[in-house]
Amino acid sequence: MAPQPHSFLLHLVGSGEFSDFTLICKDREFKLHQTHPPALAVTFLYTGDYELAPETEKPVQVKDRDEKSEDGEVHSDQDKMSEDSFPSSKETEDKTAEKIISHLRVNAIADYYDIAKLGKLSTSKIEAILRDDLNFLIIPQVIQEMSISNRDADLRSLIASATAKYIEELTSSQVLRALDLEHNLAIEILEACGRRIQELVEDANTARELQKVRERVSTLSIVKISSAINLLKKTNRCRHCNNLFGCYIEELTSVLTGGSAYVLRCESCGCRHS
Repeated sequence: MAPQPHSFLLHLVGSGEFSDFTLICKDREFKLHQTHPPALAVTFLYTGDYELAPETEKPVQVKDRDEKSEDGEVHSDQDKMSEDSFPSSKETEDKTAEKIISHLRVNAIADYYDIAKLGKLSTSKIEAILRDDLNFLIIPQVIQEMSISNRDADLRSLIASATAKYIEELTSSQVLRALDLEHNLAIEILEACGRRIQELVEDANTARELQKVRERVSTLSIVKISSAINLLKKTNRCRHCNNLFGCYIEELTSVLTGGSAYVLRCESCGCRHS
């Protein structure tokens, strides 16, 4: 028969008495045993909010440093500090890479503990960072970290798309040669590059079609203007009121010297007005 714990041990486990791990938030104390599910503890450390805990657990509402905006996104003091400071480009690059790598590791933990909401949150934060313009040298660091700590399919697709966005810089600098690319990630990068090329081809085709339309409109406008000028030159009087026009617009034979292609000339004396 397995040994049974003493009754006083059961009391300590239940009460948390003599525990050195105590969390104090806004005059409220929480013993470590109150956050015993690892998923609950990891979520709190990442967001400062137990609301993202698994639905099977009863969340303990603890909000301290982090605040939620109206859209429900969690903003930490670290994010606010980064917004208020003005670091150099090198510091920005290092901090951006550090942020992405941190979110990748949190995503891996969320995957390990099966915390779907936390995984979704960390992925959205990575996506938001990658959406902005980045130094392409960050990408190899992210790929290296992902190959070590993460196997999430959505994240792999996200990183592949970001790699395709900077593929010209990455290939010309040859920084990808030093990486041992995972087979699936390499395939997704190629597929993302293919999609990127297709988008560029479609954009180029659309631009060419628009240019053709503009050229047709321009040509038609020139024909109509020339026709109106010729009609004005041949018409001395208004067919409605019979008044004299007096002047007409003359189209010059050469405009290589610069200036306008048309001049206003008096019909009676030929004086040129400019």
